[in-house]
Amino acid sequence: MHIRKPFKAAVIEFNPCLNNLDINISNLLDEVTEAAECGAKLIVTPEMATTGYHYENRQAIEPYVDTIPGKTTKAFESVAREYSTYIVIGMAEVDEEDGLFYNSAALIGPNGYIGKYRKIHQWAAEDSWASWGDMGVPVYKTEIGNIAMIICMDATYFESARMAAINGADILCFPTNSTGGTLSMLQAWAEMNGLYVLGANRSNTEIGYHMVGASTIWSPKGKKLAETPYSDEKNERAQATILYANVDPLEFRNSSKKRLTQRRP
Repeated sequence: MHIRKPFKAAVIEFNPCLNNLDINISNLLDEVTEAAECGAKLIVTPEMATTGYHYENRQAIEPYVDTIPGKTTKAFESVAREYSTYIVIGMAEVDEEDGLFYNSAALIGPNGYIGKYRKIHQWAAEDSWASWGDMGVPVYKTEIGNIAMIICMDATYFESARMAAINGADILCFPTNSTGGTLSMLQAWAEMNGLYVLGANRSNTEIGYHMVGASTIWSPKGKKLAETPYSDEKNERAQATILYANVDPLEFRNSSKKRLTQRRP
Protein backbone atom coordinates (compact mmCIF):
# COMPACT_ATOMS: atom_id res chain seq x y z
CA MET A 1 0.00 0.00 0.00
CA HIS A 2 1.39 3.38 -1.03
CA ILE A 3 1.96 6.29 1.31
CA ARG A 4 -0.41 8.99 0.03
CA LYS A 5 1.14 12.08 1.57
CA PRO A 6 4.07 14.03 0.07
CA PHE A 7 7.54 12.94 1.10
CA LYS A 8 11.05 14.31 0.71
CA ALA A 9 13.35 12.78 -1.92
CA ALA A 10 17.06 13.41 -2.37
CA VAL A 11 19.69 13.00 -5.07
CA ILE A 12 23.32 12.96 -4.00
CA GLU A 13 25.86 14.52 -6.36
CA PHE A 14 28.82 12.42 -5.23
CA ASN A 15 32.32 12.12 -6.71
CA PRO A 16 33.95 8.77 -5.95
CA CYS A 17 37.69 8.07 -6.01
CA LEU A 18 38.73 5.72 -8.82
CA ASN A 19 39.99 2.34 -7.58
CA ASN A 20 38.93 2.78 -3.96
CA LEU A 21 35.84 0.75 -3.13
CA ASP A 22 36.02 0.86 0.66
CA ILE A 23 36.66 4.60 0.93
CA ASN A 24 33.91 5.34 -1.59
CA ILE A 25 31.39 3.21 0.31
CA SER A 26 32.34 4.89 3.58
CA ASN A 27 32.12 8.43 2.16
CA LEU A 28 28.89 7.72 0.30
CA LEU A 29 27.41 6.20 3.43
CA ASP A 30 28.08 9.49 5.24
CA GLU A 31 26.20 11.44 2.56
CA VAL A 32 23.30 8.99 2.43
CA THR A 33 23.02 9.11 6.22
CA GLU A 34 22.89 12.92 6.13
CA ALA A 35 20.08 12.84 3.58
CA ALA A 36 18.18 10.28 5.64
CA GLU A 37 18.63 12.34 8.81
CA CYS A 38 17.14 15.31 6.93
CA GLY A 39 14.03 13.26 6.25
CA ALA A 40 14.58 11.93 2.72
CA LYS A 41 12.48 8.81 2.11
CA LEU A 42 14.09 8.13 -1.29
CA ILE A 43 17.80 8.73 -1.95
CA VAL A 44 19.47 8.34 -5.35
CA THR A 45 23.24 8.20 -5.94
CA PRO A 46 25.24 8.53 -9.20
CA GLU A 47 26.28 5.84 -11.66
CA MET A 48 29.26 3.72 -10.49
CA ALA A 49 29.24 5.66 -7.22
CA THR A 50 31.29 3.08 -5.33
CA THR A 51 34.10 2.60 -7.88
CA GLY A 52 34.54 5.53 -10.21
CA TYR A 53 33.85 5.10 -13.90
CA HIS A 54 36.85 4.61 -16.21
CA TYR A 55 38.29 1.10 -16.43
CA GLU A 56 40.26 -0.24 -19.38
CA ASN A 57 39.26 -3.89 -19.05
CA ARG A 58 37.84 -6.59 -16.78
CA GLN A 59 41.15 -7.03 -14.99
CA ALA A 60 41.23 -3.36 -14.01
CA ILE A 61 37.77 -3.32 -12.42
CA GLU A 62 37.72 -6.89 -11.08
CA PRO A 63 38.95 -5.95 -7.55
CA TYR A 64 36.05 -3.49 -7.17
CA VAL A 65 32.97 -5.35 -8.45
CA ASP A 66 30.47 -6.76 -5.96
CA THR A 67 27.52 -9.10 -6.03
CA ILE A 68 24.00 -7.72 -5.64
CA PRO A 69 23.01 -8.27 -2.90
CA GLY A 70 26.44 -8.25 -1.29
CA LYS A 71 28.92 -6.21 0.71
CA THR A 72 27.79 -2.89 -0.76
CA THR A 73 24.06 -3.33 -0.29
CA LYS A 74 24.62 -4.64 3.23
CA ALA A 75 26.55 -1.47 4.13
CA PHE A 76 23.51 0.68 3.34
CA GLU A 77 20.81 -1.58 4.80
CA SER A 78 21.29 -0.29 8.34
CA VAL A 79 20.64 3.31 7.22
CA ALA A 80 17.57 2.29 5.23
CA ARG A 81 16.25 0.36 8.20
CA GLU A 82 17.01 3.00 10.85
CA TYR A 83 15.47 5.88 8.91
CA SER A 84 12.80 3.91 7.04
CA THR A 85 14.08 5.11 3.68
CA TYR A 86 14.79 3.74 0.19
CA ILE A 87 18.25 4.03 -1.36
CA VAL A 88 19.46 3.57 -4.95
CA ILE A 89 23.18 2.80 -5.28
CA GLY A 90 24.99 2.95 -8.64
CA MET A 91 27.68 0.26 -8.65
CA ALA A 92 29.67 -2.31 -10.62
CA GLU A 93 28.17 -5.79 -10.25
CA VAL A 94 29.55 -9.29 -10.72
CA ASP A 95 27.12 -12.15 -11.30
CA GLU A 96 28.28 -14.87 -8.94
CA GLU A 97 26.91 -17.63 -11.18
CA ASP A 98 28.56 -16.80 -14.51
CA GLY A 99 31.18 -14.17 -13.55
CA LEU A 100 29.85 -11.51 -15.93
CA PHE A 101 30.21 -7.86 -14.94
CA TYR A 102 27.45 -5.24 -15.18
CA ASN A 103 27.00 -1.51 -14.67
CA SER A 104 24.11 -1.75 -12.23
CA ALA A 105 21.93 0.01 -9.69
CA ALA A 106 20.64 -1.60 -6.49
CA LEU A 107 17.49 -0.64 -4.58
CA ILE A 108 17.51 -1.04 -0.80
CA GLY A 109 14.59 -0.40 1.56
CA PRO A 110 13.64 -0.50 5.24
CA ASN A 111 13.48 -4.30 5.09
CA GLY A 112 16.75 -4.72 3.20
CA TYR A 113 17.66 -5.40 -0.43
CA ILE A 114 14.73 -5.10 -2.85
CA GLY A 115 16.01 -5.44 -6.41
CA LYS A 116 18.38 -4.23 -9.10
CA TYR A 117 18.72 -2.94 -12.65
CA ARG A 118 21.46 -3.67 -15.18
CA LYS A 119 22.32 -0.93 -17.67
CA ILE A 120 21.15 -1.81 -21.18
CA HIS A 121 22.67 0.93 -23.36
CA GLN A 122 26.39 1.24 -22.81
CA TRP A 123 28.81 4.04 -23.52
CA ALA A 124 32.19 3.32 -25.11
CA ALA A 125 34.08 3.18 -21.79
CA GLU A 126 32.04 0.21 -20.60
CA ASP A 127 32.37 -1.99 -23.67
CA SER A 128 35.75 -3.23 -22.48
CA TRP A 129 34.43 -4.78 -19.26
CA ALA A 130 30.64 -4.77 -18.89
CA SER A 131 27.94 -7.02 -20.31
CA TRP A 132 24.73 -5.50 -21.63
CA GLY A 133 21.83 -5.52 -19.20
CA ASP A 134 19.63 -8.61 -19.44
CA MET A 135 16.73 -7.74 -17.10
CA GLY A 136 14.66 -5.29 -19.10
CA VAL A 137 13.37 -2.44 -16.90
CA PRO A 138 11.86 -3.98 -13.76
CA VAL A 139 9.56 -1.99 -11.47
CA TYR A 140 9.58 -2.53 -7.72
CA LYS A 141 6.49 -1.89 -5.59
CA THR A 142 7.25 -0.02 -2.37
CA GLU A 143 5.34 1.92 0.27
CA ILE A 144 6.34 5.22 -1.36
CA GLY A 145 5.41 4.19 -4.91
CA ASN A 146 6.51 1.96 -7.75
CA ILE A 147 10.21 2.52 -8.44
CA ALA A 148 12.21 1.83 -11.60
CA MET A 149 15.84 2.55 -12.44
CA ILE A 150 17.72 3.30 -15.65
CA ILE A 151 21.32 4.48 -16.02
CA CYS A 152 22.96 7.30 -18.01
CA MET A 153 23.03 6.32 -21.74
CA ASP A 154 19.68 4.58 -21.33
CA ALA A 155 18.11 8.04 -21.37
CA THR A 156 19.23 8.68 -24.96
CA TYR A 157 16.65 6.10 -26.08
CA PHE A 158 13.02 6.96 -25.36
CA GLU A 159 12.15 3.28 -24.92
CA SER A 160 13.96 3.01 -21.57
CA ALA A 161 11.76 5.44 -19.65
CA ARG A 162 8.72 4.28 -21.63
CA MET A 163 9.31 0.67 -20.54
CA ALA A 164 9.44 1.83 -16.93
CA ALA A 165 6.15 3.66 -17.35
CA ILE A 166 4.22 0.89 -19.05
CA ASN A 167 5.56 -1.55 -16.44
CA GLY A 168 3.83 0.59 -13.80
CA ALA A 169 6.52 2.92 -12.46
CA ASP A 170 5.66 6.09 -10.56
CA ILE A 171 9.25 7.17 -9.95
CA LEU A 172 12.25 6.77 -12.25
CA CYS A 173 15.65 6.87 -10.51
CA PHE A 174 18.49 7.87 -12.79
CA PRO A 175 22.11 7.39 -11.70
CA THR A 176 24.45 8.97 -14.27
CA ASN A 177 28.00 10.18 -15.02
CA SER A 178 27.02 12.80 -17.58
CA THR A 179 28.63 15.54 -19.63
CA GLY A 180 25.10 16.91 -20.03
CA GLY A 181 23.56 14.99 -22.92
CA THR A 182 21.60 12.40 -20.97
CA LEU A 183 20.47 14.99 -18.41
CA SER A 184 18.92 17.05 -21.20
CA MET A 185 16.51 14.18 -21.96
CA LEU A 186 14.99 13.83 -18.51
CA GLN A 187 12.37 16.59 -18.62
CA ALA A 188 10.81 15.10 -21.75
CA TRP A 189 10.82 11.56 -20.36
CA ALA A 190 9.21 12.78 -17.11
CA GLU A 191 6.39 14.65 -18.85
CA MET A 192 5.88 12.18 -21.67
CA ASN A 193 5.54 9.22 -19.32
CA GLY A 194 4.01 10.87 -16.25
CA LEU A 195 6.94 9.98 -13.97
CA TYR A 196 8.88 11.66 -11.22
CA VAL A 197 12.51 11.52 -12.42
CA LEU A 198 15.44 11.83 -10.02
CA GLY A 199 18.78 12.29 -11.77
CA ALA A 200 22.00 12.04 -9.73
CA ASN A 201 25.19 13.11 -11.53
CA ARG A 202 28.82 13.85 -10.65
CA SER A 203 30.54 17.26 -10.78
CA ASN A 204 34.24 16.59 -11.32
CA THR A 205 36.75 15.28 -13.87
CA GLU A 206 38.02 11.70 -14.07
CA ILE A 207 40.80 10.82 -16.54
CA GLY A 208 39.97 13.79 -18.77
CA TYR A 209 36.21 13.18 -18.71
CA HIS A 210 34.29 16.00 -17.05
CA MET A 211 30.85 15.51 -15.51
CA VAL A 212 28.78 18.67 -15.25
CA GLY A 213 26.68 18.40 -12.10
CA ALA A 214 23.17 19.68 -12.86
CA SER A 215 21.56 16.84 -10.93
CA THR A 216 17.83 17.35 -11.22
CA ILE A 217 14.44 16.30 -9.87
CA TRP A 218 11.50 16.54 -12.31
CA SER A 219 7.77 16.23 -11.67
CA PRO A 220 5.42 14.11 -13.82
CA LYS A 221 4.32 17.36 -15.50
CA GLY A 222 7.86 18.16 -16.58
CA LYS A 223 8.34 20.81 -13.90
CA LYS A 224 11.85 21.24 -12.55
CA LEU A 225 11.57 20.85 -8.77
CA ALA A 226 15.25 21.22 -7.90
CA GLU A 227 18.65 21.35 -9.60
CA THR A 228 22.30 21.61 -8.55
CA PRO A 229 24.51 24.19 -10.31
CA TYR A 230 26.15 23.40 -13.64
CA SER A 231 29.84 22.61 -13.17
CA ASP A 232 32.35 23.41 -15.90
CA GLU A 233 35.95 22.23 -15.77
CA LYS A 234 37.13 25.48 -14.17
CA ASN A 235 34.51 25.29 -11.42
CA GLU A 236 34.21 21.60 -10.68
CA ARG A 237 33.00 20.54 -7.25
CA ALA A 238 34.79 17.72 -5.50
CA GLN A 239 32.58 17.93 -2.42
CA ALA A 240 29.25 16.16 -2.47
CA THR A 241 26.00 18.11 -2.86
CA ILE A 242 22.62 16.86 -1.65
CA LEU A 243 19.53 18.04 -3.52
CA TYR A 244 16.02 17.77 -2.08
CA ALA A 245 12.47 18.05 -3.41
CA ASN A 246 9.03 16.81 -2.41
CA VAL A 247 7.32 13.95 -4.20
CA ASP A 248 3.52 13.96 -4.09
CA PRO A 249 1.92 10.53 -4.60
CA LEU A 250 -1.31 12.22 -5.68
CA GLU A 251 0.54 13.09 -8.90
CA PHE A 252 1.27 9.45 -9.68
CA ARG A 253 -2.04 9.34 -11.53
CA ASN A 254 -1.89 11.90 -14.32
CA SER A 255 -2.90 12.63 -17.89
CA SER A 256 0.33 11.29 -19.37
CA LYS A 257 -0.14 7.92 -17.72
CA LYS A 258 -3.75 7.85 -18.86
CA ARG A 259 -2.57 8.56 -22.40
CA LEU A 260 -0.28 5.53 -22.27
CA THR A 261 -3.32 3.29 -21.82
CA GLN A 262 -4.38 4.39 -25.31
CA ARG A 263 -1.12 3.32 -26.95
CA ARG A 264 -1.26 1.20 -30.07
CA PRO A 265 2.16 -0.53 -30.02
